[in-house]
Amino acid sequence: MLYAGFWIRVLANIIDSIVLFIPLFIINFVLQMMLLVTDSEGVIVGVLIVLILTNIVLVALYYTLTTSSRMQGTVGKRLLNLRVVDAEGNRISAGRSFGRFLSYMLSGIFYIGYIMVGITPEKRGLHDYIAGTWVIKN
Repeated sequence: MLYAGFWIRVLANIIDSIVLFIPLFIINFVLQMMLLVTDSEGVIVGVLIVLILTNIVLVALYYTLTTSSRMQGTVGKRLLNLRVVDAEGNRISAGRSFGRFLSYMLSGIFYIGYIMVGITPEKRGLHDYIAGTWVIKN
C-alpha cells in the first residue's frame, strides 16, 4: 500500500472544508436570520441549540457516510485519489467511520494526532490508530 502523507491529506481537508462551507453557510444564515426577528429568549436559545446540533450532525454525517461509502473517502480525498481502508485494504463500516470521526477530537488536542501523519512510518494519525484505518493513494 502507498500511504497518503501529511500535505496531501491537509489539501483534502481544505477541499472538504469548502464542500461543507456551502450548506453550512446557508443553514447558519437562515437560522441566524430567525434570531433577528425575535426578542423571545426561549426562541433564541432554541435556535442556537438547533444551529449547533445541525452543524455537528451535518459534519458527522458527511465524514461518516462518505468514508464508509463506496467512495471510501470524503470528496477531498476522492478528488486527490485517496481512500480510507482497513488493515486488509477494504472499505470500512459506518460504525468504524463514525468512530474515526469522533476520534478527530483527540487528534485535535494540540494537533498532535494530525502531526503524527507526518512522522509515523505508515502516515497514520491518532484517529487512524484508534479506528484501525489507513489512508492510501490509489
